[in-house]
Amino acid sequence: MMALDQQGMSGEEFGKRTGDDEPKKPNGASTTQLPVIDIVPGKLSERTAGAIGALRTAGLDIFDRGGQLVRPVRVADPETLDGVRRPVGALVLRPIEPEWVRLRLAEVATWRKWDSRKEDWRAVDPPYDVPRTITVAPDEGAWPYLRAIVRHPVLLPDGRRITGPGYDAGTGLLVDAPGNWPPLPDRPTRDDAVEARTRLEHLLRFYPWVSAADRAVALSLILTALARAILPTAPGHGTDAPAPGTGKSLLIDAAAILSTGTTAAVMDYGRDPTEATKRLDGMLLAGDAVISIDNIEAAIEGAALCQTLTQGSRRIRPLGASVMVTVPCTALLTLNGNNLTLRGDIVRRVLVCRLDAKCERPELRQIEQDLLSDVRQQRGELVRDAQTIMAAYVAAGRPKRKLPVLGGLREWSGMVRDAL
Repeated sequence: MMALDQQGMSGEEFGKRTGDDEPKKPNGASTTQLPVIDIVPGKLSERTAGAIGALRTAGLDIFDRGGQLVRPVRVADPETLDGVRRPVGALVLRPIEPEWVRLRLAEVATWRKWDSRKEDWRAVDPPYDVPRTITVAPDEGAWPYLRAIVRHPVLLPDGRRITGPGYDAGTGLLVDAPGNWPPLPDRPTRDDAVEARTRLEHLLRFYPWVSAADRAVALSLILTALARAILPTAPGHGTDAPAPGTGKSLLIDAAAILSTGTTAAVMDYGRDPTEATKRLDGMLLAGDAVISIDNIEAAIEGAALCQTLTQGSRRIRPLGASVMVTVPCTALLTLNGNNLTLRGDIVRRVLVCRLDAKCERPELRQIEQDLLSDVRQQRGELVRDAQTIMAAYVAAGRPKRKLPVLGGLREWSGMVRDAL
C-alpha cells in the first residue's frame, strides 16, 4: 500500500556495527542483496533487531495501534462473522500474527545457521522465537502509530488538506485515496459553502424529512463521516421512521460510500447488550470507519456506546488476548430503526433525523433516483462540497455561533455543527 520511512537496522548492518566477521554467502542463496541474519545461541536481541530492521527496510505496512501490531487488509469477499457484516472492498485492520511475521521475514532477509559438520553457514527458515518476540513486544520495533485508515482527502482543523496517499506521521492517519480529487477553492467563502450545501441537499431531495432540523442532521451525517478520523469525539447519528422502507439504511450507506468508497460495516445490536458490546469492540479493533447498528428493535443504551461517542479512546481486550489495547475511537457510529428508542446517557450523544413518507408501504414509492449510484459517480465532487462547507468556516476565522456548547463534543461542534 505504501512505503514507510526507512528506519531501523538490517541484520547485515547490525553485524557490521558489532564487529562480527563478514558473513559468507549461504549455500544455495540467490544473489539478491537481502540482509543476512545469523542464528547464534544467546543472541535473541541481536537477531530480533535485525529482523525488525529488515521488515522496516522492506516497507511493509506494520503499525502499532495502542499496543497491538496491525496491518491493513482489503476484504475480498462479502464477510459475515459473529453478527458483523462487511462489504467487498472494505479496508480493515487485522492483528499481526507470528506466522505472518515469519513468512515475511523469510522474504525480506536471508537467515543462516552455522553447520559444524560442514564448517560453513547454511540457509534456514526464520526461527519461531523472533516473530513471537516482535508481536508480543510492539514497543521494541518503534512501529509507526496508526490512528485510523482514511479513504478520502483529509481536511485538517487548520484548513490544510492531505491529498497524497500514504502514512502521515503528523496525524497518524494512513491515507488510502488514490486518484485525482477535485481541489477545494483556494480560500472558500460563505457563498462557496452555500452552493456546496445546496448541491448536497439536492442529492437528498427525495427524502421525506419531518422537519428542516432532520435534513440538517442528514447533512451533519455526511460532514461527520468525512471529518471523524481527525476529531477526538463525535456524536452518533440515528435515522428513524415510523415504517420500514423509508431509506434509513440507504442514507447511512450514502455517507459511508462518500467516506470509504464502500457501504457501511453493519452490526446487529440484538437484545443482549453484552453481545452488542463485544461486536462493537471487535469493530473498533478492526478500524471500521463507519459502523451501522442496523434495524434496532430494542431500546439502545449502554456504557460502551456512550464511551465510544464521547471518549477519545477505549481500553479493550482483544478476543483471546491477555493484555488490553488502547483503541482510538475514530468510527462514525450510526443507528437506525423504526421508532428508534434511546435510553439513558446516550440520548444526549446521538443526533436523530426523522423520516416519514406518510404512506403504509414506503418501499413501494417510485423514486426517480438511484442514490448510491449517484454517490459513487459523483463521489469526488460531493466530498469536495462537504469539505468546502467546513473549510469555508475555518477560512472565515471560525466566527462565534450563538449555540450552547455540547459537553464532550467541542471539536466536532467547531468543525461540523458551527460550519453548518
